[in-house]
Amino acid sequence: GDTSDWIAATDLKRFTANYSGVGDFVRWIKSDDDIPEGTVGQVESLRPNGRRRVRWRTGRKFNHKMSELRAFDNRLVDVTFTQAGTLGLSIKSKSAENKAEIVGIKPGTQAASFSELAVGMALQSVDGHPTDTYRQAMALLKAAGRPVTLSFKFEAFGEPTATTPKGFFESTFTKLEP
Repeated sequence: GDTSDWIAATDLKRFTANYSGVGDFVRWIKSDDDIPEGTVGQVESLRPNGRRRVRWRTGRKFNHKMSELRAFDNRLVDVTFTQAGTLGLSIKSKSAENKAEIVGIKPGTQAASFSELAVGMALQSVDGHPTDTYRQAMALLKAAGRPVTLSFKFEAFGEPTATTPKGFFESTFTKLEP
């Protein structure tokens, strides 16, 4: 029969791996000063020329070839910190009533050992307790011992959040041994 309507399995795999629809989270396979390596963006629109308009965590927007984007799995990420000392996370929020977001991961720390963590992810819970606001997150983190399990996920981008330094609350976490 006529197979012109069928996509070869290898083509289907490539298409699925590269698909980036509106609202999807993506990573660019390249990097530059505007979009550092590992930065996650969200597809805003599909352009008539086949490119994707992507809003990056920095607030910048660029059009990219679909072949240069890779889908970013935005499932909830649970990480458990077991060692005393710093977690290696810097967390900020636009206000005490907004979600706390990762704005930095210090190299060589416990946080850096979790490849699934990325700048811009919002803290969802501490040991299963929801963190709807920065204030809640800070209270739970300050009271947490070890081990402590933190859950993160990207929120829809909307306006840039963790990249505008003015007016932010900031914390770097260190748990000292008694």
